[in-house]
Amino acid sequence: MLLSLSEQTGNMNKKLKIESNLFEGYSLLALVTHLKDYRLAYFINDELNFQLKKYDDLSISGKESAFSWYYYSQGSNYLRCMLISNIDEKGRLIPGQRIDFFLLFKNIVDKDQLSGILTSLRKIPGIMAAFEIDMLTLRNMDVLLEAIEMHELGQIIKPMIKQKKPLS
Repeated sequence: MLLSLSEQTGNMNKKLKIESNLFEGYSLLALVTHLKDYRLAYFINDELNFQLKKYDDLSISGKESAFSWYYYSQGSNYLRCMLISNIDEKGRLIPGQRIDFFLLFKNIVDKDQLSGILTSLRKIPGIMAAFEIDMLTLRNMDVLLEAIEMHELGQIIKPMIKQKKPLS
């Protein structure tokens, strides 16, 4: 995303350009598999030593669909991981993508860590493909990311604040 501001002072024009990546700190992996969401979460938990837990399905305003949503957070370095189905009975979360699930990471440390996760995912029986997607190439990804963050707020953060528990 490129923002441009112009300022006119006398005979001189000044332009200020600010480059901003809306998806900074996020990494999106795509998974192609025949596994059901609960089996996939089990295998991911086992292979990556995660603790993905099922929460209420993700609903997007304007769509009648609900997509399965699993969440895991590492308290020490605040890595957050969300397993999100791309398919339900009424359609796809991201149309045009022949992907079954997305694994969305927030605060991943580096590309080597992400590469190691991909290697581990490819070892899981039933995963036919696992690869990274450039979020800038997906249409309306900013809207989807906002919906995911609002869902996380409602499912994870608000309940923890009410219970006065640290995010773990």
